Amino acid sequence: EMQRSLVGSEMCKETVLVQFENLLDDYFQGKNAENKGYPTVKYFADKVFLSPNYFGDLIKKETGQTAQQHILFKLISMAKDRIVNTNQSVSEIAYGLGFQYAQHFSRLFKKNVGCSPNEYKKLNGSTFDSGSVGRSKSNCIQMAQEQLLCMETTYWLGRQITGIIPHYG
Repeated sequence: EMQRSLVGSEMCKETVLVQFENLLDDYFQGKNAENKGYPTVKYFADKVFLSPNYFGDLIKKETGQTAQQHILFKLISMAKDRIVNTNQSVSEIAYGLGFQYAQHFSRLFKKNVGCSPNEYKKLNGSTFDSGSVGRSKSNCIQMAQEQLLCMETTYWLGRQITGIIPHYG
């Protein structure tokens, strides 16, 4: 009861959001994802001592995005970074991000980015071979750019609404 009343204050709402961001970073950068699998809203709610429903409502109210959307955004960001900046295979990246099956990861990645992880690597990595992607190259780039712009705009708008990012001027 006391926790719920404390969360009603603006300071505590921001604190929960900051904690959520930090917990997301820790989860995907450490071994949690690999050992425990893809994280749930309940996992993060438990970490900040809130019920999953209340936590989800708080995140949605403060940012305009669901907690699940935040988790997905972080996962896709981490995946993109690992695809381009490591020598890990798609399977290794998938397992490292908590997926039991690499094809589930690849399907989710393609749905959200507009191209497969391997296509993304060819388009953004040093091993780019313009002939290997073929006609899908421009479509993939356009879809990836549009998706990224949409995700970043939504994400940063949500962050600015919460007051986490300082406004100047």
